[in-house]
Amino acid sequence: MNLECWNCGNTLGTNQECTVCKSVDTKDTGTADIQEDMFASGVNSIQPDIGWKTDMQVGTGPKPPCDGKTGSQLRDEGIKQAIDHAEEENENWKEQAHTLFLAWLVMIPASKPFTCEDFREWASEQGLPEPPTNRAFGGIIRQYAHRKVIIKNGFTTHRAANCHVGNTQLWTRAV
Repeated sequence: MNLECWNCGNTLGTNQECTVCKSVDTKDTGTADIQEDMFASGVNSIQPDIGWKTDMQVGTGPKPPCDGKTGSQLRDEGIKQAIDHAEEENENWKEQAHTLFLAWLVMIPASKPFTCEDFREWASEQGLPEPPTNRAFGGIIRQYAHRKVIIKNGFTTHRAANCHVGNTQLWTRAV
């Protein structure tokens, strides 16, 4: 792919520096000194219509250590850690959450889809202490999904602003 200098339109060289004006300019850069600083700080490529990309964005940067574990193993460890932390902060949190989830399932219509966020809000209204991280609720939901007590029923978006309208699983009671 040939990249063009956004200063003069000339084709960039292999080191992504313009052979005419010696710039590595994109749509939002300033002087060559700033650009050199950007390259020195990890910026490593220019993409048309995107601008600068850092090592992390192009996948060449540092990756978290996985110690040879699979994604499923890391997920399960994270779930256990979240629930254990909730138990440390609030004794019997897990048992209370299970009891409330079963009450929630009896209360809602079998055909009504729900999210973990729906249950979490209801459980809070019922007096369940907030865990240190809401990820602890995912561990509760996951156990019932694994037992086929609830089933996946599509996706929706989170209502919480801090979730940035991210996707979340919809669930229904398995009759």
